[in-house]
Amino acid sequence: MELQFKGNGIQFLKNVFLYILATAPLMSLCIMGAAWLRVCLGIIVLSMVLLPIIAWLISRIDGFSFNDERQAIDRRSGRPIPYSSIKQLNLNETSGMLQVSVQQGAFRSVSIVSALGRSEKSRLQEAFAERIPSLVIREKAYADWKSLIFLNLLFLALTAAFHGYLYSRHPHIGIVPLRIEWMQGEATKFGMKERSTGDFSYLLPAQFRREGIEGDVTFFGDSGLRKTEFKVVAKSRGGSPETISNLLRFMIGMGSYAEVLDKAYPARFGIIPLVVKDLALAGMADIRIFSVRTKDLDGYILQGSKQGSASTSIMLAGGSPRAEIYFFISSPARLDEKNLQEIVTGVQLRRK
Repeated sequence: MELQFKGNGIQFLKNVFLYILATAPLMSLCIMGAAWLRVCLGIIVLSMVLLPIIAWLISRIDGFSFNDERQAIDRRSGRPIPYSSIKQLNLNETSGMLQVSVQQGAFRSVSIVSALGRSEKSRLQEAFAERIPSLVIREKAYADWKSLIFLNLLFLALTAAFHGYLYSRHPHIGIVPLRIEWMQGEATKFGMKERSTGDFSYLLPAQFRREGIEGDVTFFGDSGLRKTEFKVVAKSRGGSPETISNLLRFMIGMGSYAEVLDKAYPARFGIIPLVVKDLALAGMADIRIFSVRTKDLDGYILQGSKQGSASTSIMLAGGSPRAEIYFFISSPARLDEKNLQEIVTGVQLRRK
């Protein structure tokens, strides 16, 4: 009967899960900043689903046996390795587990079992020494706490380097929203005309005429000489994500564009929020961001100048399920606070 050594899937599952528990909080903080908790819980839940499957696969395909008749090591996956080609046995020990590989030359190392129980160590060494007396056995042991400290310090160093680069090249990502609270009915509605898109009604100056609809975008143009253009988009968000990409966005709290802005605009730290914020503000100068709230809605106003004209985008969201409306405004001059207040306070969600 062939002498066999099999991978220990249970030990692998335990070790990797403990590593994830120890590194997931800091890794999530580096990736998502203030929104780290949801990502951390997502990583842990995902690992609880995937790791048992990987552990089962390891118990099925990880391992080898000595075939003395053919004078070779038979691997569960991969070609046999002749005894005569083995120059060195490498044993890497960590967390009660052995990772075993054989050296066939100066630059060729082949793994034969990646999750062997530590209790098998002496039996393994004896089996190799009996079959290949001249074999060199090299052992290494790694302390778990050292590797965990190294991984966490590596996350911090890479995150700090990335943030330093991003802030030095794109200082505008340091801008954070100013908070404003308006109530419906505060601004005058004189000279305004009611419009509707999707679940929302809103007020625009009477001189703006609807010029067309393309998909879910409604276009309005100024009939006067100011050449101001409005684009209005209204969307409703369903109760559950429909695709894998949407599921991943939902897991990190960015299931909708409104949630993306909620994570990105206030952010000062976190790789994903800062990258999204940088993309949203790219190419703009004289930037101002406002966090606005009315009785039923909340959202953001972004103002800046781009390509010689003033640009304003307004996002408001509310209701259940969540409904969102966006205004994209291009005008010769920046809209003042009164103009913004008239637009924002004129928006009504027609279903609660």
